[in-house]
Amino acid sequence: MSARAKDTARIPNILYSTTRSWNSGDDFILFGVRNIIDAVLPQHNPLIYNRNPDLHRIRIHHPTVNVEAPNIRGRVAVNLAKGLDPVIWKCDNSWRPPHDLSLIDFCVFAGTPEWLGSMTEPLVAALLPTDIPVAYIGIGTHDGIEKLEFDNFPLIDAKLLRKADLVIVRDSGCAAMLAPVSPVQLPCPALFAAPHQRQRTGKVRIALSGQGMAKGNGQRVDGSVFRFSVELFRRLSDRYDCTVVCHYIEDYFELYPVLGSRLPFLFSYDPIDYLEIYDGFDLTVTTRVHGVGLCASLGIPGIALAHSTRVETAAGFLADIVDVSRTTIDDVLARVDAFDVAQRSARLIDHKRATREDYLRHLRRFFEVKIP
Repeated sequence: MSARAKDTARIPNILYSTTRSWNSGDDFILFGVRNIIDAVLPQHNPLIYNRNPDLHRIRIHHPTVNVEAPNIRGRVAVNLAKGLDPVIWKCDNSWRPPHDLSLIDFCVFAGTPEWLGSMTEPLVAALLPTDIPVAYIGIGTHDGIEKLEFDNFPLIDAKLLRKADLVIVRDSGCAAMLAPVSPVQLPCPALFAAPHQRQRTGKVRIALSGQGMAKGNGQRVDGSVFRFSVELFRRLSDRYDCTVVCHYIEDYFELYPVLGSRLPFLFSYDPIDYLEIYDGFDLTVTTRVHGVGLCASLGIPGIALAHSTRVETAAGFLADIVDVSRTTIDDVLARVDAFDVAQRSARLIDHKRATREDYLRHLRRFFEVKIP
């Protein structure tokens, strides 16, 4: 019997693999995962393994550098990652090596494309020798891995996926990729990010959300997508009461100079604030897939401006998907004009309720069998 099973008085600990305080869409996924898990296991301690790229950049991209050594003729290799690791991680209240997993009862990979590879390697390597139950919930594909085959996965990721007790994917590409482990396909759990929802009845207010294109923007889109969305937002603001909602600070500093003179802007460093921010709107038009998801969780229908393979996720939020490379701004305006907000909002609320029951069925099986 494991040490965890013997310690029946202790509140269970769930370690969530997530990206915290970088791309707020990943936080929206975590909100949804936690909301549905809370319905099954209401009393547990949530811990996280943070995949924020700023915490891992040196470990992955610049582990060693050659420097001049005053006491040695020539240059020596210095492991920057090892030297800076204690400093970098002190900025983040999360699990990381050298923490062990002795107090962890369950591990949940909470969506987003970073569920394999170098970003998750420290956690996957630590999990493999243990008997900790593992679930992958709401994972999907993205540009760069969409054609990857399971046989070409990093070995440790393939091993952990085969050991996993539950694998839920959010798109057909990921379902095909993970066919050897028989995944379940369901809409992304960002659909449950908000614990409440309400019926929307018309296009009273529209939330517009786009992304920047600057080289230093880690969440940038192609310049053609940026220019399309900016012009679309300008023209929508001539017809409707619109507000620009920025998810990432780099987007705010790129979009405000070109749209701030004609549109109000909303932004927060704290992802939880977006539940209240978006609740004031009736429709969203956005390049942000998980902006569509958070809105859907509130009962707000969306139009997703497609710019990557990730956009299939938005279909799980019942969004209209517009390929900006194959349509015109006039076409999108006509679609917004004809959009039946009331009918689509009612459909979303029913969809959220039915999908929640599907998730709960799988999660009850995952947790109830293994709780001591």
